[in-house]
Amino acid sequence: MKKEGSTTPSVAESAPATPAAPVDAALAPQGGRVRATGYAKKLARERGISLAALRGTGPNGRVIAPDVLAYRGAAAAEQDYVNQGPAPVDVVTKVPMTGIRKAIANNMFTSLQSMAQCTAAAEIDVTELLAYRRKLVAQQEFLGCKVTVNDLLSMAVVKMLKKHPTANATFDGKTLCVHSSVNLSVAVAAEAGLMVPVVRGADRMSLRELHEAAGDLAARARDKRLRDGEQSGGTFTISNVGMFPIDWSTPIINPPQVAILGFGRSVQKPAVFGGEIAVRSMMTVYLTFDHRVFDGLEVGRILKDMQTLLENPELITA
Repeated sequence: MKKEGSTTPSVAESAPATPAAPVDAALAPQGGRVRATGYAKKLARERGISLAALRGTGPNGRVIAPDVLAYRGAAAAEQDYVNQGPAPVDVVTKVPMTGIRKAIANNMFTSLQSMAQCTAAAEIDVTELLAYRRKLVAQQEFLGCKVTVNDLLSMAVVKMLKKHPTANATFDGKTLCVHSSVNLSVAVAAEAGLMVPVVRGADRMSLRELHEAAGDLAARARDKRLRDGEQSGGTFTISNVGMFPIDWSTPIINPPQVAILGFGRSVQKPAVFGGEIAVRSMMTVYLTFDHRVFDGLEVGRILKDMQTLLENPELITA
């Protein structure tokens, strides 16, 4: 019998409290149960990743270990973005085409638009030419100058032009003017742009005179000290890029001239010499010409004579 004022404890009051089982975020995802392999659950628990956040790629959509390992989460992705820092800024510097550069661009464009330009090339054995140059260098005290390969190439071109006057000409689209004097335009690479000073009367010069005239013009071209008129009046242009790793090119004619001859670098390579394979120094010589003025027959003859001169260098100074 209950005493007055006494109360009977409820089950909740009298039963000892049962501690709640810890909730594992990996095993208690939102939206219901997610099927996962035991190893996937273990990895998710260690990383604090909810299985509900994963897209299962296993059988029947089951979450497997690679799914857990591949998961980065929004916070991690955001941290990756922060760690990358701001994207590099692309600084664009505008360089207007002015002065010499603009004039060169206009001349080159006009040249290609106004002529039927075509380029032909021939690989020539210059082993004997280089040996001949070494002999001349050994006698530089007697000669009064140190002869360069470019000097010999220039003299060879002068010799060739005397045999092929059609190449030593200018053309205005109506009249071909063949010149008796060789005014040799020599392309010079300068920081300000391509300069083409003219060695006037090159056909009347000795090797030493040509060396001195071309050297003086080239030096002043690089220093931007050419005088007015020293780049005009040329009848034929040569371009030697042998100091660079360039084998051959398609040079653009300097109007109103009708041709330009270029020289690539000399390279030692196996070649047939005297009926046997030998290491020879080979150079590509290339001629861009105005096809309106002369055709492949004349070009072939020009390159053939250049081959004769360069393979028999004593003819250059004869």
